[in-house]
Amino acid sequence: ALFLCIEHDDRKDKHMKILLIAGHGAGDSGACGCGYKEADLTRKAASILEGKLDAYDCKVTRYPSARNCYEDNKNGVMQDSFSKYGLVVEIHFNDYNGSAHGCECLYRPARMRALASKVSRAIAEEGFFDRGAKQRTDLMNMNTCYRSGVPYILIETCFIDSKTDMARYAKSIYEVWGNVAKAICDFYHIEKLASAGKPVETSKTSTSKKKPVKSTKKGYTGTFPSLPKKGYLAEGDKGVQVGRLQAFLNWYGNYGLERDNSFGPATEKAVKAFQK
Repeated sequence: ALFLCIEHDDRKDKHMKILLIAGHGAGDSGACGCGYKEADLTRKAASILEGKLDAYDCKVTRYPSARNCYEDNKNGVMQDSFSKYGLVVEIHFNDYNGSAHGCECLYRPARMRALASKVSRAIAEEGFFDRGAKQRTDLMNMNTCYRSGVPYILIETCFIDSKTDMARYAKSIYEVWGNVAKAICDFYHIEKLASAGKPVETSKTSTSKKKPVKSTKKGYTGTFPSLPKKGYLAEGDKGVQVGRLQAFLNWYGNYGLERDNSFGPATEKAVKAFQK
């Protein structure tokens, strides 16, 4: 399970505080299937989602990944308080004897149905069957939030024991969490950030990433990358310009990137570190 907590007063709040918690762990693997453990998947999801949300005008914090948030809650040793936040999103991977598939989103209170539906549809955009939004009242973290007046949704990303679902998820993992981040931020009208750290208006269908910014550090003798027609380099891009970007990043921040001309997760992480 993974929780996402967002502090808000209304649908037009800015500078929301977001807490990401990768669930299970600390000896609890969660559901297992197709060679995967849920606890491992949620921690990777937390890392990706954090990066996707960094592109928006909100503040992101992660619950300690070595902890099991559910157990901490049950035993009264929480490392953070849900009451500090405005929304909790718990992310799971479903299982059902390998015979079911698709994504769904549980919610409480009733007014969170719209967000739950939006998030479920966002995941389904990558080809998953949309099982829709479902109201529940029987989950521990959900009820802790409810007693604190904090809205809550729980995302069942897909079925960990479905070969079809997991093959699709492996191919679209970055798109899935990018879609989820966009769905949440669209719902709360959180603006996307420009590279300078200021909000920038984007179209609802935009998935563009921040442009690499040329260094003000003196002494670089390499060739800066040229941007393609779309105006930015992003994860999935390949070619000489990506290699030039990797060379520059290694010079600027000693990020230790392999100059393989392929924009992967390590290059994305280095770009984000450079932009901070």
